[in-house]
Amino acid sequence: MGQSSSHTSTSGSENALLDVELEIRLDKPVLFTYAITSTGWYFSETGASFFKDMFSKHMLHANVALSVKYAGEFHIEKGHFGKYKLVIDNNSGTYAPLKEDLPKLKEFFENNFPGILVEAKDRNDDELKKSRQEILDAWA
Repeated sequence: MGQSSSHTSTSGSENALLDVELEIRLDKPVLFTYAITSTGWYFSETGASFFKDMFSKHMLHANVALSVKYAGEFHIEKGHFGKYKLVIDNNSGTYAPLKEDLPKLKEFFENNFPGILVEAKDRNDDELKKSRQEILDAWA
């Protein structure tokens, strides 16, 4: 996994992700699906019925690329002292990212979004499953 991508460069501001209002929409938390390829980071909002049973969301983001570096889901949450945190995971069945690569994923985002707190969690993490379900339930 590379250290940077032309698609993920930012002003370096702690609010870089927040400027596009990723944390909440309509006073509800938002869940995103993403794919990282050799050409960039692609993501979109997802939910319980979004793209339901049509095709892999990650495959769509990756334009059916064979060289997907990583794929999963992410959300933004408030951490300690009101500071925002990017919570990113490896929840992709299509590309089956390895749990052992999570530290590299965390480093990738910390390098590309300086000042943003990043937490990388395995898709089987109980706390992550609970947070994910709370987000989906908010939109049900």
